[in-house]
Amino acid sequence: MMLGRDALHSRSYARKYKKRSKIFLWLAGILFLLGILFSWWVTDKSPLVIKHVEVVGARALSVSSIQDVAQNELQHRYLMWHVGNAILAPRKRIEEQLKEKFSLIKTVDVEVKGISNLEISIEEYESTYLICSQTDPSRCYLADGTGYVFAPAILSEETRAYIRFNVTFGDEVVGSRVISRNNFEKIILFKEALADSGLSVQEITVVSDQEVKLRIIEGANIVIDMQSNIDEMLGNFLLLLAEETEKNSSREVFLENTEYIDVRHGNKVFYKARGENAL
Repeated sequence: MMLGRDALHSRSYARKYKKRSKIFLWLAGILFLLGILFSWWVTDKSPLVIKHVEVVGARALSVSSIQDVAQNELQHRYLMWHVGNAILAPRKRIEEQLKEKFSLIKTVDVEVKGISNLEISIEEYESTYLICSQTDPSRCYLADGTGYVFAPAILSEETRAYIRFNVTFGDEVVGSRVISRNNFEKIILFKEALADSGLSVQEITVVSDQEVKLRIIEGANIVIDMQSNIDEMLGNFLLLLAEETEKNSSREVFLENTEYIDVRHGNKVFYKARGENAL
């Protein structure tokens, strides 16, 4: 009786083993076919090969130069597989290479569109200010609205129209801030407050981390202190301007004939007329 049960158990086990073997073979076959299919899809003969690279958002940058960088990365291989396709396209690598090669790029995003198109969307830094060396006035760089320096500047009629910052800095400038962000924001705040009062700043000289001179179009320099309260300095300046306007009947006349106005000393404001001693 026991032998009969053992025989039945043995036949049952054999059937289960045979069934599992078939399932395993089926799975192995499917995986093998999928492997072959995947290998074909990522070859340079696949319909998924990237055929077009579209660049969106480029203004100052050359579209063809951006496309060349992307195409170069798409020619690489990963082991036996061609990466220039919709599956393995090295999007992050392309983004990194573009930001490394083009300092004008602020942000970049690479996406696969459809089965054979690559779209590169970029945002360029916007030139707002000119940052120039005090020791070499011809050595200038472009900066955005936050003071971030992103590219060398070619001095032209267009770039000379930007507000110019005269600063002392070292050799490595691009990709950095030669003026601390906190000080830069204070300077711009004072500049904009002057603009609200109808005065346009033409040039800004950063003498030190503490002393800054803003030259307005009329020619006068306004000397401010980075450690002092911006509103108080502005208030004292406008008070002096109002008093002197009454004396001169025109604030333009006063400003044109004034070399500098120093508002760094609390409620005391010192100014110097051109060719005279400080008052």
